[in-house]
Order: sequence, then structure tokens, then C-alpha cells
Amino acid sequence: LLGAAMRGDGDVTTAFAIGFRPELTFPRAEDSFGVGPYLEVGGGAGLYGGGGVQTLIPVSSSFVLSPSVGASAWNPAQSRVSFAPTGGLFMGRKTLNSITYFDGAFGLRMDYRQEVSEPHAWSVAAQVQFDLMLPIGLGIFAAHL
Repeated sequence: LLGAAMRGDGDVTTAFAIGFRPELTFPRAEDSFGVGPYLEVGGGAGLYGGGGVQTLIPVSSSFVLSPSVGASAWNPAQSRVSFAPTGGLFMGRKTLNSITYFDGAFGLRMDYRQEVSEPHAWSVAAQVQFDLMLPIGLGIFAAHL
């Protein structure tokens, strides 16, 4: 995940955001609805780590909506750890490779975190989500040119 984050805790600040989010969806066949867990770790408007559940809703053969809810440990002020419920939405391309069962994904992800103990501390992130195989594949292709 690469993008930008905005944090509010009295003052609104923006930051570069980067994250790692492995996802698993069951049952997963081409053009089918799915549900599964995810884990995430990253930084931007504070460091975070967490997990939850996501659904995969196919809109067309390659475009999906994937809402998610979960919880994370969040360090918004870089000085303490707090817990935050999270909600997000992925919108983009997810394809299923039936030979390796590897999903290829590329799209936009929006996430919101709300600190439990401090109602004025929140974070919104807009990120481009892509599979790690995308840059690896492009690197292999470029090496063969």
C-alpha cells in the first residue's frame, strides 16, 4: 500500500503512508462473493498493526468492491499505543489466476481509524493497493528486455 494519510488530534496533519496487507478470501472462484481475514502493518499518520475481516463483492469480471472492518494497535502521537476500530474499502481490479490461485490486485484503498480512548484522534488514509508480485513481475520482464 502506498499513499497519503491525514491525522486529526486537535491539529490536522498529513503524511506519506506505506503498508503491508496480506489478505485471504474464501471461497474464491472467478466472479464469486468471498469473505476472509486480513492482517496489516504500516505507517503514515502513526504506526499501526492489526487485522480483521473483509468481504469481496464482484461488480464485474475484474472489478470488485471489498469492504473491511477490524481493529488495530495504533501509535498516532508516536509516544503511546492506543487501540482503534478500523473500517476500509478497496475499489479496483482483482483477478484470480486459476493455475496458482494467486489473486492479482490493483486499485484504491480508503481506510479510517478512530482511537478508542481519545475521541478527537483519528486517521484517514487513501492508498494505492497492489500485489507485491506486480513490481517483481515488472522487474523480471524488464530484466529480459
